[in-house]
Amino acid sequence: MRTLYNPEEGQLFDGVLPMLTSFKEKGIKQGLISFGGAEKRQLIEGLDLGKILDWYRVVEEKKPEVFKSFLEEFDLKPEEVLVVGDLANEEIAVGSGIGAKTVWLKWGAFSNVETFITPDYTIDNITKLKGVVSGLVA
Repeated sequence: MRTLYNPEEGQLFDGVLPMLTSFKEKGIKQGLISFGGAEKRQLIEGLDLGKILDWYRVVEEKKPEVFKSFLEEFDLKPEEVLVVGDLANEEIAVGSGIGAKTVWLKWGAFSNVETFITPDYTIDNITKLKGVVSGLVA
């Protein structure tokens, strides 16, 4: 959730809610896969993300099967999906591995981690995702 949420401040990063709302209004299916347990589910609901997201899973490990379940839920092909994350060697690696386009959010706690993965896009602020999405959605 460090992609959307600032745990130090206890709130979503500036601009996240309006950006996700705009995607929802355009009919873009949105999902979230996050590490954690019951407390993470409560946090997601408490931030009103459950009302904006079409799908979310709280998991112990981000495995390809979890990402593929999003594809199956909405009858999507991998190339129709954009996987966004701040963990290049985890989310971005899995996204690439299933054939999805990937966006590495290279900022914050994991921005200096060496990676063996080449994402399709790299951004340094989550609100820049809007520009990437606009360039992909007709």
